[in-house]
Amino acid sequence: MAAADEPAPTRDETWWAFLEALGREDVATVARLVDGGVDLAREDGVGRHALVTAAQTGNPELVSAVLRRESPQLARDRALVEAAAHGHVGVVEVLLASGANPSFVTERGNSALGIARKRKRREVALLLTARGVTVASTRAVKRSVPAPPEVSDRTLEEHAALAALLRSPAAAKRRSAAKKIGATRDAAFEGVLVAALAHELEDVRAWEGQVEMAKALGAISSDPDVAAWLERVFVEVRFESTVVPAALAGAAFRAATRAGRVDVDRLLAVATDEVQPKDERLAVYAGLLEAATEARARLGPAIAGRVGAFIADPGELPRHGEAMLAHARRAWAAHVALR
Repeated sequence: MAAADEPAPTRDETWWAFLEALGREDVATVARLVDGGVDLAREDGVGRHALVTAAQTGNPELVSAVLRRESPQLARDRALVEAAAHGHVGVVEVLLASGANPSFVTERGNSALGIARKRKRREVALLLTARGVTVASTRAVKRSVPAPPEVSDRTLEEHAALAALLRSPAAAKRRSAAKKIGATRDAAFEGVLVAALAHELEDVRAWEGQVEMAKALGAISSDPDVAAWLERVFVEVRFESTVVPAALAGAAFRAATRAGRVDVDRLLAVATDEVQPKDERLAVYAGLLEAATEARARLGPAIAGRVGAFIADPGELPRHGEAMLAHARRAWAAHVALR
């Protein structure tokens, strides 16, 4: 068949050709497809815009090729944070020139300057500060958290240094301390860890520390009051990063198991009835199912039917909810394999 007689590529074929060209960093093909009208507002299978994918490569020419037509503002803002995280100075300059907002903050609490400093991307940080960019004050992102239970402080002298790191002003040190405490499996840290997590949860942006502290509590706690508090938190607090409710739910199950009060059906029913954001409900399901599978605890048929039906078809999800849906489906498949 002559080339002139070949059918025009479909919209999907053009899109996949575009993603493939991005992956190869084929600037010429990307530019041609952008000029041809490929949908720059469309996201790939993990919720990324094409501009974000281009920014991750660190190739300013590739980013400029995508910017031959205007990308959505959200795509430019997310791409800027991504480029800053990887230290891609040239890409940051191109994105700033395109109108990316340097004050944009992601659902996980990251801004371009904040993540550049966190990851020690000095050149990017200098570029942004030279343009007057600042990091928002933590006071502006505080939230209310249910009061934690009273747990006695049983830390001994040999625990003091590690416990003190949980109160460090440096987020990285707090996260490191939580990981080390979880590895000890020592319940003596329970009191200071509960207090540290309650404080960490107040900061919307401190999701990484929240995850590590929740995991550590799940590894060491056997207090039913702690398990009940963790449950209140994942039900009552809304999170910018869904990995936090997943970690809290898993920790609540593990602490309740050690306390001899675990009821996975009840926990899943609570999540089903009371956690309204769909992506957060999927996160709680994932955390609970992973912990239940680890403990070889089987679900009753009634709640299993409700959970399985929602995971199979949750309906329309919030932006980037597909990643948590995939996580929940993996956890569900692993649990079903127990039967």
